[in-house]
Amino acid sequence: MSLKSLLTQTAFRGETSFDEIRQLLRKRLKLNGRPQIVPYFGFGNEHGIQLRARVLEAREMSSIESDDSIWENVWRTYQRINSHEIPHAVVRAHFEGQSAEFTADEEGYVTITMPRSGPAQHGRETVQLELADSPTKSQTPAVVFTPNPGATFGVISDIDDTILQSKATSYVQAAHLMFTKNHRTRLPFAGVAAFYRALQRGLGDASNPLFYVSSSPWNLFDMLTDFMEIQDIPHGPLFLKDYGITETTLISSGHGIHKTTQIDLLLATYPELPFVLLGDSGQKDPEIYAGVIDKHPDRIQAIYIRDVTSEQRDREVEALVKTTARHGTARHGVPLVFTATSLQAAEHAFSIGLIDGAAVDQIAKETSDNRPQTSE
Repeated sequence: MSLKSLLTQTAFRGETSFDEIRQLLRKRLKLNGRPQIVPYFGFGNEHGIQLRARVLEAREMSSIESDDSIWENVWRTYQRINSHEIPHAVVRAHFEGQSAEFTADEEGYVTITMPRSGPAQHGRETVQLELADSPTKSQTPAVVFTPNPGATFGVISDIDDTILQSKATSYVQAAHLMFTKNHRTRLPFAGVAAFYRALQRGLGDASNPLFYVSSSPWNLFDMLTDFMEIQDIPHGPLFLKDYGITETTLISSGHGIHKTTQIDLLLATYPELPFVLLGDSGQKDPEIYAGVIDKHPDRIQAIYIRDVTSEQRDREVEALVKTTARHGTARHGVPLVFTATSLQAAEHAFSIGLIDGAAVDQIAKETSDNRPQTSE
């Protein structure tokens, strides 16, 4: 056994023992909350569906209509991060007349995969979840997105500093925004909502699917989806990160590995669908997406990178743009567009037939209306 494996397993056993002691103390002190299933958006194709959920002690969080103060935001964020998972809970899923049971891991996460019993019902579908040992048998609905047959391409987007102003390159500023702001007071970049709606429509009304891959923790799922609802950014499955220790992982997988893994999964799930990738210059998205082109040269139609970094980093990205633009290379001339605004990205998307001209006008209006906004 390698030293790394030994350290990982030792840390895992230590964390597991600590969690068991904490859960025992909370039970004896009668501090345990009611168990609840927190479902995350899932995705499906013609063959089946997949989604994740987590079993946690119930907590009172802000509703989408609430407008918390700064100190309430700090407290809510602490509650999100300091969630109390219920390990090894058995979750029963009901879908299309079928039922199956799945066991959560040490961190309370459960992955649910089920085949279809008939033709796919495209758009939003519902899977009912319940705790197998719950006396009430109350069910929690989970949403699954299945692309429509008329979709002409899919969209895979980052979140932080791509649609949501996050200052992710500065730990201090990023933490300040995360703790003191909420789903109502966090801001998108100007024009991003109209641009994503245009990509979803495509030419006509293609109903193209959107997927969001981010290194944000699953604990922020409700804040992120509420933010998207308020800002009228199209919903889609989120692929976030679990920062817990496992038997094989001491530190959660890096940003690049996480993104590449999820993108590979989506391309395999929808083999007939080309994709558009969106990210920012702050966390190696250009390099990650260039690697995706190398692996899947015929599956990517365009890449849009938002400029959120200094001149030195900009020069690195601009050099990569020139490389991807050369036809005959390993990257097959896929356009990588490095832009400061959603409008510039939209104008390029229109030029290659991804969106229509009327959408560009709407994005220009939204960009102009929102330009003064800042999260600082």
